[in-house]
Amino acid sequence: MEPLLQELYEGICGSHTGGRSLAYKALAQGYWWPSMQRTSQEYAKKCDQCQRYCGKLGIRNRYSMPAYSQGNGQAEATNKVIVSGLKKRLDDVKGKWVDELPRVLWSYRTTPRRLTRETSFSMTYRAEAVISLELGFSALRTDQFNTEENNCLLLDSLDVAEERREVATVKMTYYQ
Repeated sequence: MEPLLQELYEGICGSHTGGRSLAYKALAQGYWWPSMQRTSQEYAKKCDQCQRYCGKLGIRNRYSMPAYSQGNGQAEATNKVIVSGLKKRLDDVKGKWVDELPRVLWSYRTTPRRLTRETSFSMTYRAEAVISLELGFSALRTDQFNTEENNCLLLDSLDVAEERREVATVKMTYYQ
């Protein structure tokens, strides 16, 4: 599971999230194993880059309470998450943020929000993203992929896409 966690945490989709979010991301990609939560927590805690980043800012990292953007000031909260992701990935090489921005944005778009339990990618494209590692790593949704059946399912999902958006809007309104 180490290559999967590494890709989800540090790879092109990586966002250096906490262990709970990392486990949820793996679950959303179709993976599961008995010690998933513990393994993900341990993996996140091993990240030297994140530990130094938090230490510099005097942040006590609480792995069981990940931060999520919420209602009012959502643009500012989203920007804060993106800037934080950039800082974690750049370490001491500040001039390369332009190269890292697409990866940080991809990570943000493919991480489910706690409130809606949906990714912004799935809300936009009505499908979950497949990470490149999955193409070479055995997973149920890539092993059993059928183009014709997938196209039919995508057409069917168009019928419920608006309903999913409405449910997400109601949850956000209720949460505020």
